Amino acid sequence: MRTAVIGCSHSAGYSYSQTKGIRDRWNDNNWAEIYINDQDKDGVIFACPGRGWYDYSERLAFLFKRYNDIDEVIIQQTYWNRYRFGFQNPCHYENIVPLERHMNLEETKGRIDCYNINMWHDEGKSFDGGRITVSGDYAVNPSIGFTFDPFDIQDPNLQTDGYQRIKAWYELMTVVAQRSFFKEVYLWNSICKENNAELKIFAINENTWLPKDLNMLGDCSYGKVANQNIREFLESKNNIDSFTIDDEHFNNEAHTLIAREFVSNIGKE
Repeated sequence: MRTAVIGCSHSAGYSYSQTKGIRDRWNDNNWAEIYINDQDKDGVIFACPGRGWYDYSERLAFLFKRYNDIDEVIIQQTYWNRYRFGFQNPCHYENIVPLERHMNLEETKGRIDCYNINMWHDEGKSFDGGRITVSGDYAVNPSIGFTFDPFDIQDPNLQTDGYQRIKAWYELMTVVAQRSFFKEVYLWNSICKENNAELKIFAINENTWLPKDLNMLGDCSYGKVANQNIREFLESKNNIDSFTIDDEHFNNEAHTLIAREFVSNIGKE
């Protein structure tokens, strides 16, 4: 049987590097790889540095179509300040982009397949990218202004104001992102239940916030949710700085603890 992991850089063996010839992902500091190997199982990791949770259900659906032996799914919740940006030619609804088009098997490590999103598909002339909002996008406080009869939005000016600032304040920090997230969680539960695969969900830190109640759109109790995040778990073990390799990613010692003492106990707390 096979364990499937969905996540971001924190599940991709990531270490920030801009040095030529040095890889930034699929290194040994990867809890997912350690956990799967400890189970003596086949595995698949679909972890995309810099992307958000907005396409987790698509990755999950793809993996169930690609593999018929997945019996366990572990989802690592990621940051809310990320959004999707795309393009296709011809650029209209009728040009359907197949689910698998941008799914890329980057490498295989032993019995584990490692996937990432291939942003540009040359033959299909389509782009599936991700962006991250930063502090500068939130520098100007939001406001909302509109008129009635006829109804129109005056502030922000959707045609002239900065696109990323509008995304930051008026989508990612609003009901729009909240509703999208709860749809994702409902799909995670439904897809795993439909395929008879156990589901575990956890968050890295307080910025990858998981609401306590995930049942906004329906029963999401199929998945087991960790009762603390990874940062809280590691802080209970030692000074958190002893576990980091950059401003947010963890070293091999931390990932070993995550695999053997944290993920293994989700649902058993």
